[in-house]
Amino acid sequence: MNPDFCLGIITREKDHAILLVKHPERGWELPGGHLEQGENPLQCLEREVKEETGLHLSVITWNKDYYERGYVGWMQVPSTITEFDYDDPNVVDVAWWKDNPVMNHWDPQELTDLRRWVLEQKKSQGF
Repeated sequence: MNPDFCLGIITREKDHAILLVKHPERGWELPGGHLEQGENPLQCLEREVKEETGLHLSVITWNKDYYERGYVGWMQVPSTITEFDYDDPNVVDVAWWKDNPVMNHWDPQELTDLRRWVLEQKKSQGF
């Protein structure tokens, strides 16, 4: 069964910073969203990341256990990516974060947990 939503944790190769998008009301959060009719999780996440960051990325691996009704896909980019050409009215900024920002809607522990998960994946997959 498909999840209700998919989020992307996008990391830079060298420093493990993560890419967050800023929603006008919710503040900083992981890029992602709800599956549209007929989409699978991969299609959803690739579409949402493209809309919210302008990046064309592929999922390295999924965390299907962290959220009860959602998946988190890990994606990685070279450290040289610094500009974002997003086209989503619900995104007012896109930025790299080495530490967790002040968050309006999300629990910062979620980012801490997911960062830890990514580091475990990098180690186990030889990144």
